[in-house]
Amino acid sequence: HPLTLVVLEQTMPPAQALTLGLDMTYCAHDQGLVTKQPVRALALSCLGLTPDAKLWDLGAGSGAMSLEAAALIRSGEIVAVERVPRRMEHIRANLARFGAWIVRPVLADIHDFLRTQPENPTHIFLGGGASAEILHLAWQALVPGGRLVMTAVLLSTLEMARSCLAGPVEIHQLHHALAQALGADVRLVPDNPVFLIATKKPEA
Repeated sequence: HPLTLVVLEQTMPPAQALTLGLDMTYCAHDQGLVTKQPVRALALSCLGLTPDAKLWDLGAGSGAMSLEAAALIRSGEIVAVERVPRRMEHIRANLARFGAWIVRPVLADIHDFLRTQPENPTHIFLGGGASAEILHLAWQALVPGGRLVMTAVLLSTLEMARSCLAGPVEIHQLHHALAQALGADVRLVPDNPVFLIATKKPEA
């Protein structure tokens, strides 16, 4: 059979520039199901992404973490895994809007994805709601020396992560409030506190 080669050329710039600190009002997402900007900023700092990193964004939601990571990863790969079809539609729309073609969206259950992937990431981000089994499988998949960061809002999730993860664990609690207008003045409206758990897998 003859070899077929397809060359894609981007002739127009994306609708929105891909930068850190994205304004999520431009993004499609289910109400409330988006990692807030301060959490993304701290998570990306804890991940310590390199230009050639291979990141798995597990439970990607709207794809906000993958989008901002795409501003840092240039020659590596980002895999955004989401099991809900509607949210995957949002992810695909957001990737197209920002031109984040380095992100590969995968519609799959996280358990199934982790059990079937032959490759190993250098970095993993786990959104809220990770189970002990998911965390165990993710830890197994991570390359030696790789970094894992997860979020939690419940103390039980924090304790589960502490018991499951081997090696030193770095724990942050993020309190954030945003100013909103109140008449002629402003008030600070707080978000719910979020735990960030970060760890590095020991070298082989």
